[in-house]
Amino acid sequence: MGATVAQIRKEAAALAPLVKTALAQEFLAAAADLPPQAPRRLWHDAAKAHYFTDAEAARLGEAERRALYPRSVDEELYYVDRFGTPVAYARPLEILGLGKDGLAGKRVVDFGFGAPGHLRMFASLGAHVTGIEVDPLSKALYTAPGDQGPIHGRLGRDG
Repeated sequence: MGATVAQIRKEAAALAPLVKTALAQEFLAAAADLPPQAPRRLWHDAAKAHYFTDAEAARLGEAERRALYPRSVDEELYYVDRFGTPVAYARPLEILGLGKDGLAGKRVVDFGFGAPGHLRMFASLGAHVTGIEVDPLSKALYTAPGDQGPIHGRLGRDG
């Protein structure tokens, strides 16, 4: 397990005694389902307006490829670096009383999701989750196998 996933799990465990609703408790427990992320490399142009995976960069013309800069991406950037810990979503779930019947079978859309930690945690509780993000880094960062698609939930349902 990577250090960032371990830290998220530690944060979730520390916050668990402070939340009262079943949904917030289930959400925090879902931190245990976050998979570690292996380092990956992305490429970007000088303006950082366009990001590419290795495969996408390989399909570019020679001149375009030579103008790209490599960027190493680790688990911290993947889950928390730009937007903070996914366990922060426990607080709004607690305050708003959302999902009193749980999230299984519910649809969740997050416009401007930032990082996918909370989305994966919602999906592991059986929600059908869609994240929409316009940040050009996100398009390249969250396209590796396993970043998208069905997630087998802790409640025996796929999200």
